Amino acid sequence: MKKIETLTSLFILPLMIPSFRQLDLKNRKGQYKWAFLLGLLFNFIFCLSRSTILFSYEMYARSEGIILDAYPYTNYFFYSYLSYFMHYGYLAMYVNIGIAILLSILISKGVPSRRRRLAYLLLTLFSIYVILLYSKAGILALFMVYIYFAIYQVIRNRNLKSALISLVSVLIIGFVVVQYVPYTKERIQGMINGITNTEVDPNSHESTQLRVFVWQASSDLISENWMFGLGIGDAKKELLNEFKSRQFTGAYDENLNAHNQFLQTFINVGLVGVILLLLFFIGAFSLALQKKDLSLQIFVIITLAAFLAESYLQTQKGVMYTAVLSCLLLIEHLSISKEEI
Repeated sequence: MKKIETLTSLFILPLMIPSFRQLDLKNRKGQYKWAFLLGLLFNFIFCLSRSTILFSYEMYARSEGIILDAYPYTNYFFYSYLSYFMHYGYLAMYVNIGIAILLSILISKGVPSRRRRLAYLLLTLFSIYVILLYSKAGILALFMVYIYFAIYQVIRNRNLKSALISLVSVLIIGFVVVQYVPYTKERIQGMINGITNTEVDPNSHESTQLRVFVWQASSDLISENWMFGLGIGDAKKELLNEFKSRQFTGAYDENLNAHNQFLQTFINVGLVGVILLLLFFIGAFSLALQKKDLSLQIFVIITLAAFLAESYLQTQKGVMYTAVLSCLLLIEHLSISKEEI
């Protein structure tokens, strides 16, 4: 029942679409998207202010010889310190969607110059914000956003200048991340080792290595229950039992799920569930191509990539990300006119 409660938003929000007609989202989509962007901006300002206060207090305590519980030499301007309201990895995905919306605004015709300047400013701030959040998946998604934008500009708009600017931005972001974000080289190397090493430590708690463990265990469970799955209520218990039997103590201690939404859905409800999940992405991307909606295209691509590395629909924050943003980006194309009611 707890899992069903978590997933309820995926069911309720699409059923609420008819009531969204009263909000006239199709004709006022720009206002709602700007509200989303300003929400991200206020979140960034709040978290940055909080980090500054924490940093200043620690520096004051050090200068005055005040004994704190610990002197962790904390870098308050990275990681979860800049994500007060939710997990930093999920917030990075929200910010990436904000970047996609900004890019779609910048290539739109008839955008006032003042609003265009604001879009460029927010684009810069949000790109920096994703880097500061220090999420591997979030930074990878940021690269995907700019690379896809470059491809889109070449294919759709024949705009080589804009595509070149996007690719240069990717190179600059990559250089900054590798050279100036703390421990980035070590994390990248750890990720590569976790994927490529044949000799692995079952006691490892490194995030990439843990994913390799859970993917292996999940694949075996799927092979035995591929048609109907194990059921939403029993899947987690059976997966933990699989970790225990394989002596994957790191994954067992962390109480992990499959860390891949497609594997997780396969374990939960079997082949039919995976087919329905794939149909969502195929349908949404087809609609985005048909409507030439850049922000929706990017949403589908980076969400699909995120689903490959995380079980988004197992947590409330992942369910809300999927439900709210898919409704926000899809509703303008699916709304029904009054004449059709």
